[in-house]
Amino acid sequence: NSGTSDVDLSGWRISVDDSYDIPAGTTIPAGGFWVLEEAAFPQYFNLDADGDNVYLFNDQLERVDQIGWDQAANSSWNRLPDGAGANDGWQQDQIPLYAIAPSPNASNQTNLTRMYIHEIQGAQHLSPYEGQHVENVYGIVTVIDRRGFWMQTPDSDMDADDATSEGVYVYVGSTPTVTKGDEVLVSADVTEYYPGGYDTGNLSITELSNPSIIVLSQGNPLPSPVILGEGGRMPPNTIIEDDATGDVNSTGIFDPDEDGIDFYESVEGMLVQINDAVAVGPTSKYGEIPVVGDNGAHAGLRTYRGGLALRPDDPNPERIIIDDALYGNEPQVVPGDRFEDPIVGVMHYSYGNFKVLNPDPLPAVAPSGLGREYTNPTYGQLSIATFNLENLDPGDAADKFNGLATIIVQHMRSPDIIGVEEVQDNNGPTDDGTVDADVTFQMLIDAIQAAGGPTYEFRQINPENNADGGQPGANIRVGFLFRPDRVTFVDRPGGDATTPTDVQWTPNGPALTLSPGRVAPDDPAFNEDPDLGYEATRKSLAGEFIFQGYKVFVIVNHFKSKRGDDPLFGRVQPPEQVTLAQRKAQAQAINAFVAKILDLDPQANIVVLGDLNDFDFSDALGVLQGDELINLVNYLPREDRYSFIFDGNSQLLDHLLVSTNMHGHYTRIDAVHVNAEFPATDRPSDHDPVLATFDLPVWRFDGFVYQGISGDESTPLAGVTLRLYGRNAGESAPGSWYKDATTDAGGYFNFHIIEPWDFDEFTLMAMAPQGMVPIGAWSEDGTVIAPDTIRWTNPAPGAHHNKFWVAVPTPTPTPSPTPTPTRIWLPVFLNP
Repeated sequence: NSGTSDVDLSGWRISVDDSYDIPAGTTIPAGGFWVLEEAAFPQYFNLDADGDNVYLFNDQLERVDQIGWDQAANSSWNRLPDGAGANDGWQQDQIPLYAIAPSPNASNQTNLTRMYIHEIQGAQHLSPYEGQHVENVYGIVTVIDRRGFWMQTPDSDMDADDATSEGVYVYVGSTPTVTKGDEVLVSADVTEYYPGGYDTGNLSITELSNPSIIVLSQGNPLPSPVILGEGGRMPPNTIIEDDATGDVNSTGIFDPDEDGIDFYESVEGMLVQINDAVAVGPTSKYGEIPVVGDNGAHAGLRTYRGGLALRPDDPNPERIIIDDALYGNEPQVVPGDRFEDPIVGVMHYSYGNFKVLNPDPLPAVAPSGLGREYTNPTYGQLSIATFNLENLDPGDAADKFNGLATIIVQHMRSPDIIGVEEVQDNNGPTDDGTVDADVTFQMLIDAIQAAGGPTYEFRQINPENNADGGQPGANIRVGFLFRPDRVTFVDRPGGDATTPTDVQWTPNGPALTLSPGRVAPDDPAFNEDPDLGYEATRKSLAGEFIFQGYKVFVIVNHFKSKRGDDPLFGRVQPPEQVTLAQRKAQAQAINAFVAKILDLDPQANIVVLGDLNDFDFSDALGVLQGDELINLVNYLPREDRYSFIFDGNSQLLDHLLVSTNMHGHYTRIDAVHVNAEFPATDRPSDHDPVLATFDLPVWRFDGFVYQGISGDESTPLAGVTLRLYGRNAGESAPGSWYKDATTDAGGYFNFHIIEPWDFDEFTLMAMAPQGMVPIGAWSEDGTVIAPDTIRWTNPAPGAHHNKFWVAVPTPTPTPSPTPTPTRIWLPVFLNP
């Protein structure tokens, strides 16, 4: 009796196969014991060494205690010390025995010594007891899952060293019989479990496996959770690991105050609490939510829209992943959403990340109101974009096609050229040899039209079956969508999966030999090569476009993914990027192709874009840029430089690079945030598109000719010829170059002079038909030098506003009534 009062056992009963009533007047004094040896039991009790159960009932016939044992070879048992365990009312310890290691032909251990979890964990990643059997590890059950449970040292028994975790996972292999709040002793083998296997690069989880569990008492208060942030322990916010150069398990340095990987290891298996958690990424398709605590007060660089920007010197170790592995049904959040109450869960590790598993529903969410962005390109300029469509195939739901179309039309404003990635063949992952993707492209084009957009056309090249990586059977590829009302695609036939396009000189400058054509499809960088460790990947595609007389080369790419690289919170530090070499080789191949074009024409307009699967500060992008290209995304503020969110890190994978001459025309770069920040259930792709606009200089002289008095536009006049002269320095006016335009049936005429015609002077003359006499001219910015002539010296590109008047001579004899003089009025219209 561990209580403070005597206990009267009158009317109590002990039951095995039959019952034994404890004699009236039997009392256990406070702090005392009452022992009943087996000889006192009736003979028909039949206590069996091969397995039996004994029950204790009070005088109300309520079961207050029991003990059971099974038959097992080489088993050893010891009685717990007198008075062990807690006293909850009348209920004593359910099982007053504990199992110890078998010791055939020798005495059992007779003294019970508790071990504590901080001894098992140690101030390191691997337990100092790894591979050993330990006895009587003491703790309180905190969280239970389908195959085991977590236990934690009670507050009063914790050590003073923050570096040693006080929590551990007990692997049972099936649903455990313990309940939350049980006080337990666990004897087990200490193991280090690597989720997914050792070769994944994951850290290990210290576990107690093959356990023997003794429940000492039930209903105990849970140990206090460790607050991660203000008022508790502050996670490092810059460094994941800076002491190791290889396996962290063998570095010998454990620095949880500075290194994020050591910090989270020091609370592995413990209850933790995050106050004022704010989401820095969307709910993933796996039910994971990345957050930072304290409303982000101690977080790194936040994006404009509430995320967390990945930087070359800051991988953001303060990110904490909340995982629904225990409870499920996590809320669908976006960056900036805030949890109204603290989040409490157990610190675990899987798939390259430490994660907090919440065993109970998460608190209510205060939404941030984050919406999707709209870009605003300058009217009339050339707009080019890259957009990863995330494995688009005809089997996708209509919502996906409609969602992509809405983004293209409303949020991207129907760009002139779109380089698209992750387009699958006409039956997606069905692996039957199909490689055509015309249905996939056409379904998207139709959806764009239905969304109110223009009619796009597409160009692409079918890959060889299963030769370009991606989902088996889906034959992923890149391609072009373009607006024929805005640009002209220069088709040069002959391109196929294996024939590379090249560059040749023509009277009109450099030109692709094949358009569309694959760039270096036979290069090892794009193909499987076990010796180099390369995998087959998507081949790059080049196309030649004309916009307002300008030739523009566009190369769309989808480089090797990072799948296979070590995780940020992995065993190897710094993480090894095993896929980087292939991306660098791909970058080198594309850079060499760009250099070929520039060798023929240093002023060539070139755009290289796509999902390059690497960051703006990566080695691969450095190789691609070289001296030939400029990455326009570097003009984005760091707070806005992202197109993808991975585990709460906002990062840029989608790029748009240009040649020096094209850079001179650049006006705008925009990562249009419409997908990456939104839950997988609420987006048609996981990438944001990236779009740039270019002002390709055009001198524009256009307008209308009307017959009638000033301001009368009721009668457009067709057949009026206007001549535009261009004069270079040293020539006499008006110059040797000229171009004619004739008004159409609507009275409209139009001149476009693009940049290569860089004249010092322009002269516009109205050449009235026979019988008509020019009688005056007006110009907004030119000089009127005669009734039919306007002149500009070094005019800026753009539209130039002019008017002419033409009179019809009065015939003889004079008709009646007298005809009205003819006036020509030339208003100016901007580029369509």
